Amino acid sequence: MALTLASSIEKCDVFDEPIFDNSIVSLHEHTYKPYGSPSYKNSDEIRIPVHFQDLILDISESYIYIEGKFTPSQIAADGHIKCNLSNNALAFLFEEIRYEMGGEQIAVVRKPGITTSMKTMLSFGASQMPVLLTYGWGLGEDNQDILDDATHVFSGRLPLKYLMGFAEDYTKGLINHNLA
Repeated sequence: MALTLASSIEKCDVFDEPIFDNSIVSLHEHTYKPYGSPSYKNSDEIRIPVHFQDLILDISESYIYIEGKFTPSQIAADGHIKCNLSNNALAFLFEEIRYEMGGEQIAVVRKPGITTSMKTMLSFGASQMPVLLTYGWGLGEDNQDILDDATHVFSGRLPLKYLMGFAEDYTKGLINHNLA
């Protein structure tokens, strides 16, 4: 009984200094741009190297941000140009996505548009639809959230956890690795 009373008194001591865990000071987003040509054609390879070894990388929260502009091929009778992106359009931009770490291939996703469509239909519910819209999921003729109709510019993000299964499960940080 005396042990319980002493520990209760210690817990209620409001004049003691607070204990803070400052092991993670802050979270920053870093931008890495692909090297090579600023415009890409069919079958071009896009590589995004990450060579900073003094960072702790969180794969489960990493994403590919895509921004582009397209010229529509059809003009309506009134001269208005109508553009629509299909459902899951951002994932369908890629033929294959590979994740390499330290020169080793970790994961390969062929036809990411098809695989993410199947995964989304089976794994996500209506409550996650607002988040999925930023990935390009749920786009229809009336719902073009990632496309600006006036300028024909689209932008969205593809999280690695949406594209690759290992990134969804691997929630620990990576230290001192070269990524490609």
